Amino acid sequence: MSSEKSHYATLGVIEDAETKVIKAAYKALVSIYHPDRNNNPEDSNKIYEINEAYDVLMDKNKRQQYDLIRKPQEHDATPENFSTKKPFSEDPIEQDWFVAEGFFPLLKTQFAQLSKISWNLAFAFRLELLDSQNFQDSKRIFNEIKYEYLAKYFGKNPDILWFAEQLIINKHVQAALDLNNYIKVMGKSITISSVRERITQIYPHINVPVHVSKQEKQFKNLYRYLKNPIKINQNNALEAIEYYVKHQKGKLNKNWRNHYTLAMDNQTLQFKKFEELAQFIAEGFQKTYGFVF
Repeated sequence: MSSEKSHYATLGVIEDAETKVIKAAYKALVSIYHPDRNNNPEDSNKIYEINEAYDVLMDKNKRQQYDLIRKPQEHDATPENFSTKKPFSEDPIEQDWFVAEGFFPLLKTQFAQLSKISWNLAFAFRLELLDSQNFQDSKRIFNEIKYEYLAKYFGKNPDILWFAEQLIINKHVQAALDLNNYIKVMGKSITISSVRERITQIYPHINVPVHVSKQEKQFKNLYRYLKNPIKINQNNALEAIEYYVKHQKGKLNKNWRNHYTLAMDNQTLQFKKFEELAQFIAEGFQKTYGFVF
């Protein structure tokens, strides 16, 4: 694996960054490191690195080729991915962010939480909101950007994701890197209990409390609904179904006859009864997230 700094790291953005985020990051960095504004000899090569990274990432073909070369490593975590060190001497968009925090105080907490995982991740969150001005939807954006970032390195099991996050924010980065390697090798066959046991054996000083995730509670509601539909409201099961479908990049529709059409995994399925749909999703949820009841 190459230790060379990536173009994404040079611009301080995550590897799934949209074009608008890359543009905003580039604009911010140029305002700091342009020779007309920065006479620090140590930063003399910075602007060349920034321009090179911008040239590659803003060109669709160049970026595709660059990502293709990096693809075998795209799920390999490095200390850089979880660095909380601010790489820029100053942040020219902090004043705009300070104004936004005045209207939406929750932004400060959300940015701080993401910063504990990765400064680049928090920077991407800030750029996304300042560009879209969709501040009232910050909770959804916060949850999605955090989930997608962690899932890239630790899979989709919500308990393992939570465990990984706790390792990172408590500065146990090497343990998180080990966990990333376990996920790559073992895939979906790995469980939260086996992960915790392995990490504890290697790092006995680490003590992360057992966590029951919101998603697991949702799925247990779904499971109980299948066992006893009279006691569980259908909305609870539907919430878990919609969660699963969304994160599998699928689409669920209901017609006037209360029949459901599910498009997912390059296939389209129809369910005349809600119970059949719930059973199908329950099995998929179990296979994907490794829940056992």
